[in-house]
Parts: sequence; structure tokens; C-alpha cells
Amino acid sequence: MAALNDKKNRDAEGLFLLDGRKLFLEAAASGLTFKHVVCTERYYLDHKNEVEKYSPIIFSEGVFDKISRENSPDGII
Repeated sequence: MAALNDKKNRDAEGLFLLDGRKLFLEAAASGLTFKHVVCTERYYLDHKNEVEKYSPIIFSEGVFDKISRENSPDGII
């Protein structure tokens, strides 16, 4: 997933990252298909109804912070 921070890797894979709740909700509302949804346990527990149908991969806060490009991540990619 970290490789997708590099544009050439995103282009090669035909994938991109949506980092944050707002982008996730907008993409879900538009009908975008997700390859993976990754969130923290806290995010999952607080927003289970938003993410459970995507079978999210749940990481600890520490691991998630290493993956996220945001300075203050929302807890979902």
C-alpha cells in the first residue's frame, strides 16, 4: 500500500489511495469499487455501519499512522 504513495506505482497498478473519511464517504456514495478498505480499530468501532460491508482490514493506530499520508489521519484509507 505504501508503494501507492508514488505516482508511477499508482499509474502502473491503476489504483489510488483515498485517505480520510470524507473522501471515503464520497467515493462510496458515487459507487466506486474498493479493492481494500483499511481502518483503525477505533474507526471501525465508531463507524461500523459505514465500513462493515467492505470487510475492512483493521490495523492498530501505530501501524495505520505509518501507512497514512496524513499528519492527523481520520483512521480510514
